[in-house]
Amino acid sequence: MRIHGGMSAAFLVVLAACASVEGTTVASLEKVPVVGFDQLFRRVDSVMLVTPAEEAIGVASGLVVLPTAIILSDITRGNLKVFSRQGRLLKTIGKPGDGPGEFRRPMAIIQDGRGRLVVFDQKRSVLSTRDTAGTLLEERVVAGTWDGLAALPGSDHVLLIGARVTKGREQGVGGEHMILHDVDSAGTIGTSYHPFKWPSDPLQSTFSHFFAASVGDLLVTGSFTTNRVFLVNRRTGKESSALVGGPWYREPAWSRRLPAGQSPGQRVNLWAQQQILLVGLFGIDGGIFLAQFRSYTKEGDALYHYVLADTAGVSRVSTHPTPMRIVHVDGVTAYGIVTSAEGDVALETLKLTPPRAP
Repeated sequence: MRIHGGMSAAFLVVLAACASVEGTTVASLEKVPVVGFDQLFRRVDSVMLVTPAEEAIGVASGLVVLPTAIILSDITRGNLKVFSRQGRLLKTIGKPGDGPGEFRRPMAIIQDGRGRLVVFDQKRSVLSTRDTAGTLLEERVVAGTWDGLAALPGSDHVLLIGARVTKGREQGVGGEHMILHDVDSAGTIGTSYHPFKWPSDPLQSTFSHFFAASVGDLLVTGSFTTNRVFLVNRRTGKESSALVGGPWYREPAWSRRLPAGQSPGQRVNLWAQQQILLVGLFGIDGGIFLAQFRSYTKEGDALYHYVLADTAGVSRVSTHPTPMRIVHVDGVTAYGIVTSAEGDVALETLKLTPPRAP
């Protein structure tokens, strides 16, 4: 296995939390333009994803859009849901379990370079491959504790994201790990990229959860804990890094003060809802990528900021907060989900339309 240089991870149980919520601004981002979401993305289509009550969508963790169907991975229901392009539920694939074709935590779904569907079950460390009709072709276990999955366009390989794996530079929690792993169709880790050393602070360790996207020959990776992204050249292993965001970004406020009367899980959730955290990255045509940040209203509703950045690490434009959660990007077309207070789920098709410079 080849290893290229520059961070990964899986969640740890934490007993720390924070009461402080005020982070600091990042001076280099104060001049990044901020526009309305509709100025960056134009709505092309909107469909309601209609399900019977017993098949209601829990949390959409990934999306593949086919010419005649929409396939959604549901991380909390442990299945895949297949909808018509008009939003009618056609069938459900899989169920919670550990047997062939079953899921414990389907974290992501992508389409590989051969047109097959690849689903990553985080709980079981299983990559399953299906045809576009949903028929199971194969399953393979890739040992390790993983954070996610990303496509490598034009290839039947996939990018597994995570640190605590059986191959790399692992030396226990205190050692150095590799974040990004090129996995072939047999489930074998080939090249690994970007070393990461686990933070000693327990709260930061918990939030050292990574995600990544492919932009041409570059892999872009980031973590909840910071707005710094790393850009890794897949061919040379050369790395660079940059801070992305807008004038609204605040660095996470780390603290060990514990609010009384709360469980560790409640404390962590409280802390997360008081920060602005980087939660996703998407590759876009033309050598640019989209960074997704999440914050919360005082009522506990999630809002998202988006940043369009180039592979030089320059944040070109950012958005005001929106309830739109983008779950998939294909070229310059994005697909976002909005969930109403009643639990109704709308899937929006969006076209990237960057505002012109003044």
